[in-house]
Amino acid sequence: MIPLQGIDVPFHSAHLRPGVASDRNSLEERIPQTEVDPVRLVGNWISNVMGTPFELSREYILGDGRVLWGCACRYTSVTDIQNA
Repeated sequence: MIPLQGIDVPFHSAHLRPGVASDRNSLEERIPQTEVDPVRLVGNWISNVMGTPFELSREYILGDGRVLWGCACRYTSVTDIQNA
């Protein structure tokens, strides 16, 4: 991983995929999952995620389908996503 000041997890290239796990671990160490409230993110723009304001909906999670389908298809409701 190449640390860049002010840049978080922009893994848009398969070439960078090997760094995903270590970057995820680094974020989880700094931002505990128990401190994240997805409801507070609704309507906010989260750069490098979907290109639209954040939603707690299946349609948002599925996005273009190709990338997130394997994860999102396990959930049938927003509550399932929030409780995962």
